[in-house]
Amino acid sequence: MTAQSLSAAVPEFLGQSDVYAELKRLARRQLHRQQQGATLNTTALVHEACLRLAGPRRSDPAEQAHWLNLAVRAMRQVLCDHARKRLLRQSHVDPAGADLIGELPAPEYQALAESRRLLKIDALLTELAESQPRRAYVLDARFFGGLSDQETALAAGLSLRTVQREWQLAKEWLKRRLQDTD
Repeated sequence: MTAQSLSAAVPEFLGQSDVYAELKRLARRQLHRQQQGATLNTTALVHEACLRLAGPRRSDPAEQAHWLNLAVRAMRQVLCDHARKRLLRQSHVDPAGADLIGELPAPEYQALAESRRLLKIDALLTELAESQPRRAYVLDARFFGGLSDQETALAAGLSLRTVQREWQLAKEWLKRRLQDTD
């Protein structure tokens, strides 16, 4: 896809503000958390998220908070799809299903481990959303979107203190659940 066709697909709102720069900052923060071996770069993540948002609905949000909510969701989808594809490629390398992890170069091993971890977090977040939707939203915005406490509060319409409390509880819950699944 060319830059011209991308700009035609992205809502006009994006080009008229500093939202693109904000999305790149959030994507950079998210990708920085991943281990070595990541094959997505900041621009690719933002563009994939924008293309998904500009898809069939041609969404044209009226405010930055709404756009960031949509971008967080799209970034989560892009990151999880990318992780699934990475794991699928690995399964094609070893169709017998044998565990060749020990034979992989360190960066690829780390990338596969990070992909598995990311998909576990995605599944756990979906589970959390059923019982604690506000906490799940805060976790989603902070983890997948890379939003700060203040940005999450603005996007969710919550007080800063509520976001901080929900973030702390969500991190503790996620840590416990990840330990239980290992």
